[in-house]
Amino acid sequence: MTTYAITGSSGYIGTRVCRHLLDSEPDCRIVGIDVRPTGSVALEAFVARNGLDGSVHAYYGVDQQDVARLGEIVAAEFGDAPLDLVVDDASHLLEPSRATFDRLFPCLRPGGVYVIEDWPMHQLKQADRSLTMLVFETALACAEVPHVVAGVTVHRGYAIVTRGDAPLDPSTFRLASLLGERAQTLVTPRTEPPRVMPAPAPSPSTGSAPRWHPVAPRERPAVGAARFLI
Repeated sequence: MTTYAITGSSGYIGTRVCRHLLDSEPDCRIVGIDVRPTGSVALEAFVARNGLDGSVHAYYGVDQQDVARLGEIVAAEFGDAPLDLVVDDASHLLEPSRATFDRLFPCLRPGGVYVIEDWPMHQLKQADRSLTMLVFETALACAEVPHVVAGVTVHRGYAIVTRGDAPLDPSTFRLASLLGERAQTLVTPRTEPPRVMPAPAPSPSTGSAPRWHPVAPRERPAVGAARFLI
């Protein structure tokens, strides 16, 4: 039996995802969680109409960063069986999404996939350290520990993270701990403001500013001093 776990699963999106998964794998089990305290009328109607009470289970009032509760749900629904797919379409916030990833990614089978929806949250001005950082960390982990993160495929609105074959303990796994010293420099927030290059002076011969202004070698940052800035 193919096993799926979905966070942020209620409403129209949850119904659409369930229909797609059931069409491709009729003999599957789908478990969803949602932070809203009451059930989704659309999802419950879809389950009842198609007789899917034994295949689709939704849990409401569950915060995605409540990793203890996530563990209880996974154990109750799947026992020791590994998951084939996890879809995170919940808060789209960095820390809650990271907590969910750390808890559920180890539960995937080798070759199983973890989907992070709506990752380009850096485009929002109110975002501090956005969900984009989590995707960047998975890419770095893929380069450093491919036996843990076997691959990362980034699309415009979602990213697919493939699990490697290393044994992982859900109670202790932390994605950030997989990154080496050089990788850590890329994800550590900068404490100094970003450097802004001064506008080039007008050319004496043309009276207009050149279209390209190279940075002098002495102004280039030292190797390893780069930071990933959100």
